[in-house]
Amino acid sequence: KGNDRLQENLPHPHPTQHPWLHNTKALQELKRNKEIVIKPADKGSVVVIMDREQYVWEANRQLSKTEHYQRLDKPIFPDTVPKIKIILDDLVKENFIKNKQWKYLHETIGSRPRQFYLLPKIQKEPTTWSVPHRIPPGRPIVSDCESDSYRIAEFIEYHLNPISNKHPSYIKDTYDFINIIRQTRIPLEAFLFTIDRQPLHKY
Repeated sequence: KGNDRLQENLPHPHPTQHPWLHNTKALQELKRNKEIVIKPADKGSVVVIMDREQYVWEANRQLSKTEHYQRLDKPIFPDTVPKIKIILDDLVKENFIKNKQWKYLHETIGSRPRQFYLLPKIQKEPTTWSVPHRIPPGRPIVSDCESDSYRIAEFIEYHLNPISNKHPSYIKDTYDFINIIRQTRIPLEAFLFTIDRQPLHKY
């Protein structure tokens, strides 16, 4: 009877009380918060939560650089879509692509505008941030997913990848590089050094 009374008074865990569900709910609430922006970091496989005003400030800082960006009065895809269609029509007429491929490449032309966003570069020294110790620079990304040229780029990449992989200087990733140097005999008098390029654009 004592055990029965104890069992009655103990809180019974409900399936909805699992910690992972609380985490999911917390994430959903964070996503609905319009005062913050949640993005993956540029490096390190971590998630960054930024104040929305700071995120927008960094985006405007970069977009205001006229040497890299030009403001458009209107979208340009209404002009580019007809040109793309003409090229695709010519390719299928000349039997460079099949009708099925032509249809696939035609389907999503101009269906989605490109999206600009930033990946916070929190790996940089905080003293070098856009606003030191407060606002990190962001790696600018322009998402091409489902844009007027997305499937065409996907199609070209599919055919070029097998060729590019055969180049003697091709290195897939860091792990591929490590596997290559493991099989390389390095002379004792050799000098080892690394080279890093400057960014193609200034953040």
